[in-house]
Amino acid sequence: MPTLRSGQRTSSELRPPDSDRYPVQTTINDLPDELILEIMKNFQASRRLTARFHSHDKLREKDNRARKGCLWSLSLTSKRMSRVVTPLLYSAVIVRSSREDPQTELPLLARTLIKEPQLALNIRYVENFLEDGADQWTISSGQISSPLAIQNRVQQGMQLIEKAKEFWTGDTLQDWISGLSFFPEQSVLALIIAMAANVAHMTLEIVDTGDLIIEPSFYIFLGIKVHDGFALPLPAFHCFDKLQSLRLSNKTLRNGSDPTWSARPEHYLQRLPSLKHYEQAYCKSTWPGPGTSDTLSLNVLHFTSCYPNVALVNIAQTVKTCKTLSEFSFGWARRVSTYGVLDGADYAHLHEALVQHQDNLEYFELDWCLPFGQADMIPNPTAASFAKFTKLKTLIIPTVFLMGRPSGLRRGDTWTYHKAPHRFSECLPSSLETLILRSDPIHLSDDSRILQELVEDLSSLPSLKDVRIESRNPVRFTKLAARFQEHGVAFTVQQIMPKDDFEKRLEVVTGSLFCIMSIATGEIYSSVTVTFVTVWEHHETIRPWNLIDRHWKRRWEYS
Repeated sequence: MPTLRSGQRTSSELRPPDSDRYPVQTTINDLPDELILEIMKNFQASRRLTARFHSHDKLREKDNRARKGCLWSLSLTSKRMSRVVTPLLYSAVIVRSSREDPQTELPLLARTLIKEPQLALNIRYVENFLEDGADQWTISSGQISSPLAIQNRVQQGMQLIEKAKEFWTGDTLQDWISGLSFFPEQSVLALIIAMAANVAHMTLEIVDTGDLIIEPSFYIFLGIKVHDGFALPLPAFHCFDKLQSLRLSNKTLRNGSDPTWSARPEHYLQRLPSLKHYEQAYCKSTWPGPGTSDTLSLNVLHFTSCYPNVALVNIAQTVKTCKTLSEFSFGWARRVSTYGVLDGADYAHLHEALVQHQDNLEYFELDWCLPFGQADMIPNPTAASFAKFTKLKTLIIPTVFLMGRPSGLRRGDTWTYHKAPHRFSECLPSSLETLILRSDPIHLSDDSRILQELVEDLSSLPSLKDVRIESRNPVRFTKLAARFQEHGVAFTVQQIMPKDDFEKRLEVVTGSLFCIMSIATGEIYSSVTVTFVTVWEHHETIRPWNLIDRHWKRRWEYS
């Protein structure tokens, strides 16, 4: 019987006689690299797929920290595991920007990438989001660092500054250095992006200070935005040759006046050869549109929360220059100043541009609304048909842009007593699967003739599976829901509460407080947590941040 030098028996002798009948147990180290990599992909950081404000970023950040901790622990188990897991560990950089609590791990990451530049080549996804979704950050003397604090921060960042000299020069470099004091996360993030030559997706919620006396603009560092006197990045900067998707939410620091959104990346879209997806939220600057000779390789183009000086005719020109557009959406910021900015000619230009993509467009959304009853401000567009859009699957649009403005419209009218110039089905393609009608500013009802006709014509829409009404008017559609269900089409109604329509008020009436509850925090649905309070006492308006401490203010969020 064979034994070891120590006198111990071999493992074959220790095995029971019938051990061949039992499966051999293996560990993760026994698996091939490819299978380990597929397993570890489940621990990658979750990405944000839209530039629009997302209320669950804090929860996602906590989840991503747990995922990162798991990958980091696995990478420490063995050299082989480190080799397999490290590319995933560095594949995503997700940053939370906060004026009050700057992130300390970002400079550490930058120093690691400077020491081991090959790690930066693993970065494929970069995201920055603002804490609490703050769209208005107030400048105060307490928030601007003192000269001594700036000097200490710069001294600690000398290694970063030396690396920054590879990518920027002149005033651009000087402003990057000064940015270490105002927004250290954004300056360091710009440096990390400059080192990430293989970055393919960026979702950036940025506080852009470029139009104020405080410089710099984050987009100057990326070469997206150029002012006189600011040089483009040096040749060492990769210039986003591999960037496939870019989602921007541009918010400018507020110093007492209304915020402005000043990033102007539209001039540089044609310089991004691999870009397929572009999305911009909070666009306030005038969008000039590319020249007629320019072409864009975009397949997806989304604009949300735009302000009135964004000319729709220029957006239409951008749509025309796209080769094959499969998704497009455009919406205005829901504020009083935006009401009435659209006329029939604007919509005609946009629809004409979309016709060029009628063989490819699969998704179209137009967001526009008015306070109920303001019929005198309703646009009178020429009803445009989507019947020839052979691949269109999702259509989200206010009813008035499909059916036109009813004749003899009066304040407070609904579609119930008005006949449209054509039937709904005549302007819808047979490929349509989802139809979402925004009933503002002319409300729909259970007896609306145009919806009754739509049910009658469902045989001409064989692919239609879902019809949804978005309305601020609490109307029940019992009869319509039953009729749609008979044809196997889901019919739902979502009540929306725009922020300009509702407020939570505390009023003094004959010495007693009466609470009238409502909401003033953006386009949200009825299942919400109140996030804004305005108090009237003896006709004086008191803002909530004067009444409630900062801790509770920061805990307000959407649900």
